[in-house]
Amino acid sequence: APSQHDVAHRLAGARIRRATERASARRGVVAPLSTRERLEGEKEALGLFLTGHPIEAYLAELGALGISRIADLRPRRAGQLVAGWVVSQRVLASRRGGENCFVEIDDRSGRIEVALFGDAFETHRALITKGAILIFEGDIQPDEAGGGVKVRGERVLRIDDLRLRARGELRVEV
Repeated sequence: APSQHDVAHRLAGARIRRATERASARRGVVAPLSTRERLEGEKEALGLFLTGHPIEAYLAELGALGISRIADLRPRRAGQLVAGWVVSQRVLASRRGGENCFVEIDDRSGRIEVALFGDAFETHRALITKGAILIFEGDIQPDEAGGGVKVRGERVLRIDDLRLRARGELRVEV
């Protein structure tokens, strides 16, 4: 015959199981995080990406479209394209009264600063936000101070804009 202790233990266990089942039913099934949500959470909690990089989903397409990786950039005049995840931006007043923007981007192969001066910045200001993946077109110049290269941006494109451009299409937004 079971002791009082065994009976009490079984009753308590049954109550705990029922309570757990009721709580689980109320919570429902939690959907897994999307890759973007997971990466944003990692960056917020840890200060770095642990399981990937936001640009990974685009690397093959960017390569096929002729976009240079930051680690592969060499000095060359106008028309070179480089893509990256916007890490930070600084906006400074220019001597002429306008504003200049210095955007730090990361493409997993490295980081580089893209300088947008005057009209180039004003034209593309709305696109430049922290966490965006953007393509910059411009001059790649030697960086005398840092020993590498720097980018003087003339145009800023979103991935969708680049896709349209590659297909020879034109999109007008009103």
